[in-house]
Amino acid sequence: MEKRPQSFYLGIFLIVFAIMILFKLWWILALAPIIALSAVGAFVYHYQRQQGHIARAVQSGLWLIGIAILLVIKAFGVGLLLLAGTSLLLRGREEQVDAAVQQFIRQLRQRIGLETAPASPIAYQAAAPSASPATEPAAPASTDEPHTGPTRRL
Repeated sequence: MEKRPQSFYLGIFLIVFAIMILFKLWWILALAPIIALSAVGAFVYHYQRQQGHIARAVQSGLWLIGIAILLVIKAFGVGLLLLAGTSLLLRGREEQVDAAVQQFIRQLRQRIGLETAPASPIAYQAAAPSASPATEPAAPASTDEPHTGPTRRL
């Protein structure tokens, strides 16, 4: 994944903020905590999964995205009990849940056309062994640095 500079994200923020001012879309700010919790939940799930912590990934994704959903449906009190119960039931089954989530993500990407073709392996050709390994490569004709020869391990 390509690392983008901070100015890229600041530019996106300023454009979105200007559009909100222009079209008087201040009500969108009420959705900010929900969007932030969902984004953080997706990020933490992805990051923990990359680190190999599948159980942590599933549990953190469940809690963060679950709380965001509870804020949307305005059932926070009872919803926390449901989340806690679901979390306890998922203990020990995180691998299965992760496989189901990954399958869902693959299907979603295929439906919206984001699925990329699998990369074909690149075939590398090994360099042909030289006739005598003790020979040094020819030095360039004009260099400012002295040529000391190749370094050899003892």
